[in-house]
Amino acid sequence: MAEKECMFSDSELTAAIEMLRAIIPDEELELLAPTGPATVYTASITIWMLILQRLGKGKTNIEVVKDVLSNSRQLLPDNKRVREMTLSQKSGAYSGARQGLPLEVVELFASRVCESFVQQTPSWFGDLRAFNIDGTPMTLSPTSELRKVFPPAVNQHGETVWPVMLMLVAHELQSGAALPPEVGAMYGDGNTSEARLARSLAKRIPPKSVIFRLMPAWTCFCMRSNSITARRCTL
Repeated sequence: MAEKECMFSDSELTAAIEMLRAIIPDEELELLAPTGPATVYTASITIWMLILQRLGKGKTNIEVVKDVLSNSRQLLPDNKRVREMTLSQKSGAYSGARQGLPLEVVELFASRVCESFVQQTPSWFGDLRAFNIDGTPMTLSPTSELRKVFPPAVNQHGETVWPVMLMLVAHELQSGAALPPEVGAMYGDGNTSEARLARSLAKRIPPKSVIFRLMPAWTCFCMRSNSITARRCTL
């Protein structure tokens, strides 16, 4: 199978790395997910490679490891194995780093990047920010762990196969940046709703913000029953 081309030039990747490291320094991520001095796949490197997998339209673990070692070595830390080019092209170490990456590190990274994009974009009107919120159900892989957290739907034939997660996202309209989503179970005893998720999401929307929702009924509901949104945002 032919190797896929590198997605970025050296200068583009270096500029992107420098920009993100200015937004959230590697040292800050390492405090949340400390590793030893010989570690290659640190928290920041692992997040970068996850991004490259996504931008590469679902590259496998071994594909992204080979791509980084072949085309993007400047991404890696100053490590003896990196300098001597003896780092294995197998994906086991990277796979372990992915599994061990704390969720709070990913959430901090996503929040900081979103905040940076918003801050660098002119506001919508005066000092106001505008956010569009929208929710959607998502079917997940039918594993036992996911079925416990996100129960499947039930119909006249009984319980279906696929776990169902409800997700609510807020996009800042000028920059297009998305805040990290709020998620919950759509079905089962502990199920949630868009209104409940909106209350949690509203806590992370900056003060002096306008929230848009295309359905008028939702706009009225936010104004009347979501006290957090009404207090923190201009509706």
